[in-house]
Amino acid sequence: MTQTEEHPWHYPDIAFVRYCEKSPLINRGIYNTIDSMFYQLGYTEVVERRKQILSFIRFLQEKERKEKGFGRKGLRAELEAFLAAE
Repeated sequence: MTQTEEHPWHYPDIAFVRYCEKSPLINRGIYNTIDSMFYQLGYTEVVERRKQILSFIRFLQEKERKEKGFGRKGLRAELEAFLAAE
């Protein structure tokens, strides 16, 4: 069975992380931080958390961020803006 991009939230862990890393804004450390932040917000069910992670990455990409890094507490501020926009 091959992976399709139709439902990437069902990928095995490493494949899902690699899928997220296709975004130039995301590396393994940023992904881990995002995953942890959503878990702390109560997204304990893996599929729902992964769907939120993908939505958040799309949100970041739509903002057309020019810089690569988020700066100190920048990722948290982006998450708060994402949650406020929902």
